Amino acid sequence: MRHHAVSTCLIRQIVPGRGHFKSSDATRGAIHPQAYNICKLRAGIRVRIRRLRNRRDQQLASVSPMEPMPIQSPMQSDSLILAHTTCGSAEEAEQLAARLVEEHLVACAAIGPSQLSIYPWQGKIEREREVPLTLKTTAARFEALENRLGELHSYDVPELLATQVVESGHEYERWVRDWVTRQDN
Repeated sequence: MRHHAVSTCLIRQIVPGRGHFKSSDATRGAIHPQAYNICKLRAGIRVRIRRLRNRRDQQLASVSPMEPMPIQSPMQSDSLILAHTTCGSAEEAEQLAARLVEEHLVACAAIGPSQLSIYPWQGKIEREREVPLTLKTTAARFEALENRLGELHSYDVPELLATQVVESGHEYERWVRDWVTRQDN
């Protein structure tokens, strides 16, 4: 028995009363509507998958492996950010954190446990215990935070890294914004 392919799908007919398919030659007779619909659906899915793969391949080909991926959206001035710095001691971290919160540059400062940092400094590899400090603020306050940190910090070149917060609780976000935009008289 020969089979006729339509849309790259072998057409099969449902045998009444038995619930299974039997081969059918499309040129010989009517195709069962359900079998025809299944065949069309499978062909459509294959076309969609092929299109998605082509789109993915084009996107991957447009970015060189040596180039960084383009940033999707620039940081908005009212975006929440997590800023990170390190201090030489827990006491320094606590004093710095209190001052930055009091001055409304950050809404919250979390002091972490001491950790070992290894870094090059003035031609030598240094190994020092440091205390991490995570600061919650907005992108609009980053420049002022950077300037004030440079004035208050004991390091010649204090670490300051910022990451944009992608998602956060609405109440928490409002609380951070309210604090860093508030001006005490």
